[in-house]
Amino acid sequence: MDRVIPAIPTLFSEDGEVACDCYGGIFSWLRENGVGNAAIHMIGGEYYKLADHERVLTARHIARTFGTSFSIYVNVSASSYNSSLRIMGALAGYKVSGYVVNSPVQSPLRSEEERVYDISMKIIERSGAPFILQVYGSVPQGSTLEGMLRTGRICALKVEASLGEERRIADLLSSRVPLLSGRFGSSFIEELAMGFHGCMPDPLSAPFLMRALDLHLSGRDRDAREVLSVLSVYHSLLLQHFDSFPYLVREAMAGAGIIERAGFREPTVVPDRATVERARSEGYRLVKAADSLTRS
Repeated sequence: MDRVIPAIPTLFSEDGEVACDCYGGIFSWLRENGVGNAAIHMIGGEYYKLADHERVLTARHIARTFGTSFSIYVNVSASSYNSSLRIMGALAGYKVSGYVVNSPVQSPLRSEEERVYDISMKIIERSGAPFILQVYGSVPQGSTLEGMLRTGRICALKVEASLGEERRIADLLSSRVPLLSGRFGSSFIEELAMGFHGCMPDPLSAPFLMRALDLHLSGRDRDAREVLSVLSVYHSLLLQHFDSFPYLVREAMAGAGIIERAGFREPTVVPDRATVERARSEGYRLVKAADSLTRS
């Protein structure tokens, strides 16, 4: 199972149209820094900002253009069974390594949990591909999770939870299925020590997390923490402005010169100009730091 799988933002033109011609910079940056995996349609709820034909357009373009040199994972929705089947059907024959689907969210409304579970299970059973199951806050209840694991199609769990809940999930499941952290990466060494397999970060963070992983696996945790410390200001900025972090990730990549523009469709929150400039400055700083990382 791949260990560092960055979530690639959907790129838009200034007028809000999907910009398929702008992905080359991101994938070149990842390749140059030793990252060979990517997941699409995953950042900040952007899946729901796209029509089905746009999801298919971007997924086909990325799989066709980069699928021979990258493992590509595509997010599909547990809210729309038919939409997910259309997307997976449209990608038949393309180089897609797997899909990402939501787990049922534990809810006071048992009917809602069962509805999402039923849709997720149908999606998984209709595809012969591996699936990364996204878990938010806590794992589904026993029989629900067991049913999903019994399909043999769950290749990993992506966990977005507090550090304490991550520890509980790792105790329960790390020996049964690879766990990928969905946090920003500041606690990556602690998560690896718990039994986590890897993480799903933003593209700018990915090379540093790859390097930290290599150092951890060779028993050099002090050096790994030093590498991760380079990300602390950037991650702090994203956490302080969590409602607008998808916007800021794009601005940081634009400041780094990885993408030419940072268009975003219907942002939930638009950060002020000073925050945008900080993100761009951080992007530029991280690119320079990554250059040093590859030379070391």
